Amino acid sequence: MVQRTHLTGARVVLPDGVVDNGRVTVEGTRITAAGPAAGPAGRPAPGPAAGPATDSATGGAASASGGAASASGGAASASGGGERALDLAGGWIVPGFVDLHVHGGGGASFSAGTPEEALTAIRTHRRHGTTTMLASTVTGDLDDLARQAAALSELVEQGELAGIHFEGPFISPTAAAPTSPRCCARPIRRMCASWWTRRAAPHG
Repeated sequence: MVQRTHLTGARVVLPDGVVDNGRVTVEGTRITAAGPAAGPAGRPAPGPAAGPATDSATGGAASASGGAASASGGAASASGGGERALDLAGGWIVPGFVDLHVHGGGGASFSAGTPEEALTAIRTHRRHGTTTMLASTVTGDLDDLARQAAALSELVEQGELAGIHFEGPFISPTAAAPTSPRCCARPIRRMCASWWTRRAAPHG
């Protein structure tokens, strides 16, 4: 039986505004409804009120009391039949944050080019409410960037990352700071083709 959890009492941020004393229903790992805690006559709000169901474990979904990335600190009560309610009064439930420029987190760097470091960074940001992110690299040796891309692209395919953000090397030398102008390069078709070729090749 799929566990159904009702997150209640918090202020819920929806596309059309903020709902005081809102309710978000989660079935398994998917958000299936979001809106006011009760209808005009005190009945449970119908619906999904916020569009299609959203995966609360990976992208789009939201967070909880005190700015944390999980529903914590509230009082839970079981109602039987695989349902429970979690009171988040005084807290907020917001959509997962999207970060398009992040180099790491939790003491780990995406530029290390290893899945282990990348996952440490990803999980650190998820605990604080970021559910979708691009892994940003640092301008450097082209062979090293290709190696990083090969490792990070596996996490893209697994859904852990939304993509890879190459901060360089295709940067104008006149606006390179803090990158050394020596590391800047013009975008050359064969250079980009080389990266994609390496990406397609098997790697360890």
